Amino acid sequence: MKSETILGKHLNMKELVRECLKESIRCRNDDKFLIIEIMKKSNVDVQENGNEITIKMQLDNLFDIPNTETIRRVRQEIQNTEKQYLPTDPKVLTARRFKEDVIYNYYANDQWLLTEYTNRKYGVK
Repeated sequence: MKSETILGKHLNMKELVRECLKESIRCRNDDKFLIIEIMKKSNVDVQENGNEITIKMQLDNLFDIPNTETIRRVRQEIQNTEKQYLPTDPKVLTARRFKEDVIYNYYANDQWLLTEYTNRKYGVK
């Protein structure tokens, strides 16, 4: 795959994510809703019925759907680097910041922090 193709796909995804973040506050606060909206805009058959979502597609088209990790990373870039379409829920901001700190510290060889967080959160001793 050519580098122009990869870059083009990334820029297309970035515009699609930006559009969803602009249109939906819910997408700004929750990656799962953002992923569903991206799928809808990518012509995936997403049907909502009350509290249930059904995604229908041919198995042959599985690799045509957007990668969820790419969607998350692009959202993160738009919100954290460009400071656009930020989350509106303070709980989301706090949770994302805390998770980021925990994971960063874990991989910076401070694995005790993750263990301490897990112990406190889930009552493990």
